[in-house]
Amino acid sequence: GQIADYEPKQRPKGAKKPHETTVACCVSVTQCGNFGLVGYTCGRIDRYNLQSGMHRGTYCEGGHESAVYGLAVDALNETMISWWCGGGI
Repeated sequence: GQIADYEPKQRPKGAKKPHETTVACCVSVTQCGNFGLVGYTCGRIDRYNLQSGMHRGTYCEGGHESAVYGLAVDALNETMISWWCGGGI
């Protein structure tokens, strides 16, 4: 196991916290287990490495019109499907 130190980072006064204005709606783990996907109310989808916790990419930046309510990844980790509130895929 690993032990992680938590040291709060200083933000400029008035700066918003990451994801302060949005909420996570759904999550999915890739078939290989290396990455986790998080869908937010703003329509964005982020990918994180599950071992390190590091942010590894953003999908649908402004792509979905409303909240993401479902995520799925195929068995080969080649295709991601997302559902949003408006009913689109």
